[in-house]
Amino acid sequence: MSKFIDPQLIKGLLHYNAETGVFTWKPRPIESFKSRQAFLTWNKRFANKRAGSVKTGELGYKRRKIKIGSSYLMEHRLAWVYMTGEQPPVEIDHENRDATDNRWSNLKASDHLDNARNQSLSRNNKSGISGVSWKSDLGKWRARCMKNRQEHHLGYFIQKSDAEQAVKEFRAKNGFSAGHGTPKTRTDL
Repeated sequence: MSKFIDPQLIKGLLHYNAETGVFTWKPRPIESFKSRQAFLTWNKRFANKRAGSVKTGELGYKRRKIKIGSSYLMEHRLAWVYMTGEQPPVEIDHENRDATDNRWSNLKASDHLDNARNQSLSRNNKSGISGVSWKSDLGKWRARCMKNRQEHHLGYFIQKSDAEQAVKEFRAKNGFSAGHGTPKTRTDL
């Protein structure tokens, strides 16, 4: 279960630019601090500056997170609360598959299965084409896709391009995003 994110607290601490996806810290009043020096130091260091940082998860997946109190909260979940005033859905899909790009136009409510239809090419992929692998015992390219947690075998092919075409056609017929299985395009963090 995800942590409750207080919309009023978020809007009180942060400004979100929906066009750029960037959160900045709002200046804080002196009443928020134990001393005048702490007030001056914090506002000089953080006020009107970008909040958060990029964190890399266990699987090498990069996301932007912001520390509020003692908790790190994912930026895309904060954007959802900021824009809607509601708690975020279980999953939020980044349409361009870049989890550091938190522009409002790039975020959509999702579930695990829908989100899986918009994955980038795995960094462990050796063929360069998602769903295509070399079967050395047959001397052919294998095409396969996962849908609703079931593997669909699409065939063996002499030409890698034919295996790729089979995968593309399957995905087109089954609601996958056009960018599914392609490398991430955005690299400016």
